[in-house]
Amino acid sequence: MIMKNAITDQFQKEAKVIFLAEDLLLAKLRANPDEVELEEIIHELRIHIRKLISLLFFYKPLLRRKKRKALISSLKILLRNFGSLRTRHMYLKSAEDFSRHLSSEEKKLFTEMNERELDKSRFLKEKNEKLDPIEFRVLYEDMLKKLLGYGKRIFKASACELTLENETFVVDRYQELMELYFEMERNLDFDSVKEVHDLRVLAKNMIYTLKRKTDILGELAVKRVEHLKKIQDVAGKIHDADVHRKILSSFETSEEEEKLRTRFQYFIMKEREESTHKLKKVIEG
Repeated sequence: MIMKNAITDQFQKEAKVIFLAEDLLLAKLRANPDEVELEEIIHELRIHIRKLISLLFFYKPLLRRKKRKALISSLKILLRNFGSLRTRHMYLKSAEDFSRHLSSEEKKLFTEMNERELDKSRFLKEKNEKLDPIEFRVLYEDMLKKLLGYGKRIFKASACELTLENETFVVDRYQELMELYFEMERNLDFDSVKEVHDLRVLAKNMIYTLKRKTDILGELAVKRVEHLKKIQDVAGKIHDADVHRKILSSFETSEEEEKLRTRFQYFIMKEREESTHKLKKVIEG
């Protein structure tokens, strides 16, 4: 029963570390932060929620399917509370970069178009929901109760019968995931929104857990994390460009605004092309 105790204890230990960090952020959220602080807190909250998702992903072979899916579903609900806020922020950042090339009159028209159409965009449908710390806390604590309440029952019965050490499981799972990752790299269609997104998600899921496993996996894992981080960052920029194109495609514009939208679309496409070129270079090494 060595594996049962070691792996279960390690899993819950890592989960509790993340929960404690979230509690500190939730306390800051309740303190009515200003806009800049709110953005930073939301960013950190999303990171820790994704850390929990990646933890469930890493231990997936040993976890009960229904319990794991229930937890991930709860975590994704929490992420969606903040997703549209980040999307809106990143879109406006790209729009600001583009507007530097506009005349004062064009900039005024471009700003008016964005303000009007972003409020109607179906891709930002959650933006009007009030960010309620109390509601978030309820959802969060419900998910916490589920995770800690499951205890060792979150693991498959077959997993508890194995005699592997925790270190052996970590090494085997790491090798399995790296094989999957490199296969995705080799077959990646850079023009595919889905494939680039899937590669980014896999890299992100691996980064969060591998950082905590370097004592077992050694220096090689550190180098892998550095590579995966580059992939995540560049693929993230491609993903943002794809999302921005979707948002822009939903705009209803006047004839004069349409010219600006077309120019902005071209600007976004150029950003994606540049990021795609960088991604290819990172993959080629």
